[in-house]
Amino acid sequence: MLAFVYHALVCFRSAFTRRRSGLLFCAVVVRFLAAPELIGVTSMCRFQ
Repeated sequence: MLAFVYHALVCFRSAFTRRRSGLLFCAVVVRFLAAPELIGVTSMCRFQ
């Protein structure tokens, strides 16, 4: 499954002009996929 996610994210690489923006996008997408709760953005912003 990781190979599928990697190949899907590589397709979006040309949409970003800066490398850091592309990496941030990948981090957000992977975070949504790995989130144990389906709260969405609030689960990323919450500090425990």
